[in-house]
Amino acid sequence: MLNLAIVQPTVVGNGWQPYCTVPFKGSNCHTSQPHLNYRHSGVNCPALFSSHSIFSFNTMTAPPDAPDLRPLLDLGVAFSASRVLLTAVELDLFTLLSRGPLTASEIATALKLHQPAVPDFADALLSLNMLTREGDGPEARYSNGPLPAYYLVKGTPTYKGGFFEMCAIRLYQYWGHFTEALQTGRCQNESHPRNAGAKDVWSSIFGTDEKLEEFMQAMGALTNDAQRELAKKMDWGTVSSHLDLGGALGLLSCEVVSANPHVKSTTLDLERVSKLARKNIARRGLTDKISIASGSFWDWPFTKADVITMGLILHDYDLEKKMVLLRKAYDALNPGGRLVAIDHLIEDDRRGSVPALLMSLNMLVDQEGGFDFTSRDFDGWVKEVGFDHSEKIELVPPLNAVIAYKKGS
Repeated sequence: MLNLAIVQPTVVGNGWQPYCTVPFKGSNCHTSQPHLNYRHSGVNCPALFSSHSIFSFNTMTAPPDAPDLRPLLDLGVAFSASRVLLTAVELDLFTLLSRGPLTASEIATALKLHQPAVPDFADALLSLNMLTREGDGPEARYSNGPLPAYYLVKGTPTYKGGFFEMCAIRLYQYWGHFTEALQTGRCQNESHPRNAGAKDVWSSIFGTDEKLEEFMQAMGALTNDAQRELAKKMDWGTVSSHLDLGGALGLLSCEVVSANPHVKSTTLDLERVSKLARKNIARRGLTDKISIASGSFWDWPFTKADVITMGLILHDYDLEKKMVLLRKAYDALNPGGRLVAIDHLIEDDRRGSVPALLMSLNMLVDQEGGFDFTSRDFDGWVKEVGFDHSEKIELVPPLNAVIAYKKGS
């Protein structure tokens, strides 16, 4: 049974160390007890299980060398902090606050929220370092913290909220059925009977222009930094032609030709997606450098190219379909050409690859048969279809790239 006593162990195990104590000024908290935060591997993390957490266990009788329980508890209810952030993005709170500080009551009115709940909502975001606050009580005014101000204000060039919007609207609810996915192997997305509607995930995403735009923005937020790094880091000196499969908004093609003006690029995606890409490419003034092809890469005959790229494509599919795409890419590459796959690569020893392993489990939840892979896996697959060798290059974690080389003539 949970014990509500104040608990402050002096031993913090598993690499977690207290780094500061500050008075807690939550709207419904009247204790003067200090609020502990923790640092793990140099990262400052607000502790969900501080001295006044209602979930605190009484560990006073635990042996002196017992590991601290709080990091485990933090992980166990991490979904609550995640949901608070995702809801703030879904409600567009950070864009609202970019126009000026507001009180909790003003936030509730502007976003049509339940008034009594908003002080806790805003103060939770404050405690998670997502908001700042001037003053106390009903007249206290909230503003964006540095991270949301930079990344989560719509209409700014640095906006990355599309990814968080997708998490809020889609992935959060589907991960709620992760146990079923693990037991049955059945994905939990729009195709599941409980989500009566779309026949499959793609028809749901493409069901409206709004949903399609949301998904494309989410993918762009997730991949664009890594795409930019690939365009700069890989040697494009001898490359004259580039084909990007599943190119979405054409972001990778834009980065490639911007960093390497001698390259002609083609971005391939479905017709409705290609229309969005056309607008994005025109907006960047690169229409003369990038061709737009419409169609499914399952049916469309790949054009010949010196470099073919697949960004977050291979992990969507089972091994049989992965091999089909690799063979098609091999056949389409010019002699001496390269296939580049950008993905969440699992380390070969499968230790410590938390983002990649969680993404692979996300494929279990959200894509029928999909899974992420190691660079060693990739090397075996590409050699099977005829490539000479492959290598891994670091991009922007958690995304990296593996490159397969076709022998020259």
